[in-house]
Amino acid sequence: MVTQKPDLGLWLASAFNRHFPEVAALPWPEPDLIEAPVDLELDPLTGVRVRAADIAIEISGPLDRRLNTVASFPGNGFQLSNVYTPCATGMLQIAGRRISGSPRVITKAPASSTAFLADAETWCDPEPSAES
Repeated sequence: MVTQKPDLGLWLASAFNRHFPEVAALPWPEPDLIEAPVDLELDPLTGVRVRAADIAIEISGPLDRRLNTVASFPGNGFQLSNVYTPCATGMLQIAGRRISGSPRVITKAPASSTAFLADAETWCDPEPSAES
């Protein structure tokens, strides 16, 4: 895991990322941490570029854009809303070497892809505390 703030990165991974259905069947070992600045360029019309340490990720070619809502997210019970944008292309590069592979894309409506943007993401506790 590459993050500018290790405590925050670990919390986000365990409280949220770990519970996405796409990773539900995968092992989830304690991540190796790399503390490094993260450079993020996000344009919902074209895609995203992220660079951190010696890792570069590019996701582009939006196929669709739709609001996604979940009343009770598996594993943490939080409410989730985001703008889901499946994309046609994705690239991962580590230490200047492109990693082989390509996203799994379904263009038939509703379009989906393993390369996607999740923008305007909001998580809410469905039962706010008495102090709220």
